[in-house]
Amino acid sequence: ALYQLTFFSGLRLTGVAVGTIVAMGSTPIFAAVLDYFLQKEKLTARWYIATLVSLAGGVLLVLGGSGELKANPLGIFLALVAGFSYAVLALANKRLVASHPAFTVMAVNSTIGALLISPLLFTSDLSWLANPRSLGVALHLGMITTALAYGVFAKGLQLVSVHNAATLTLAEPLTAALLGI
Repeated sequence: ALYQLTFFSGLRLTGVAVGTIVAMGSTPIFAAVLDYFLQKEKLTARWYIATLVSLAGGVLLVLGGSGELKANPLGIFLALVAGFSYAVLALANKRLVASHPAFTVMAVNSTIGALLISPLLFTSDLSWLANPRSLGVALHLGMITTALAYGVFAKGLQLVSVHNAATLTLAEPLTAALLGI
């Protein structure tokens, strides 16, 4: 719930490009610090190189985009909170998937998060859902890009460390850019 609230609020204030790069780019760093102190995971030279290359690629994606970039300090702070909360979520999921099915862990986590932010439904205009195309997009976003993606992420946490998984998620902005092209 915290990730969703801070991520989208950060995007609104500082723009999609900067907000996404700050949130997603900070996640592997926060995950590495948490992994190091809480899991005693050592960081390898390969992790440092992969993370630096991925972050550089993200910055290049932002700089190569059109339009003006906004660097709203509150938006950047919210994006950093989103990155930290995602790293905490990944660490918690890593521990949970060690003894529970990955898709079950993500279903329970997502349900709890949805319940926590459900009061926002009462302050939002949901009339756009009456349009079948909009409803289809919402269902696709919920079922494929969220439920399936998070389930696969949780499954991957059974095989790799949290900081490596967080670094691998930096492929998301590249994938989005390639699909956009």
